[in-house]
Amino acid sequence: MPRAKAYVCSLCGERWPRDPALEVPCPRCLAPVGVKCRRPSGHPLFGAEVHHDRDHEAMRLGKLKKCPGRPTPNHAGVAGR
Repeated sequence: MPRAKAYVCSLCGERWPRDPALEVPCPRCLAPVGVKCRRPSGHPLFGAEVHHDRDHEAMRLGKLKKCPGRPTPNHAGVAGR
């Protein structure tokens, strides 16, 4: 079985075993914990695996913190998205 790819912030170097946004359900598309977000058509998102709203929800619930290498409220430096 292939090993899951770790997520690393390209700005600060913080590492996670998987995308921390996947630790919360998506408030936009209602994808459950651990499942990547989808468009209403059921297709994957363009250029991302999760909605930005999900990143913000993960931050609100303490699963993701603001990147010290970026002054914006999201962790856009996460590789692999």
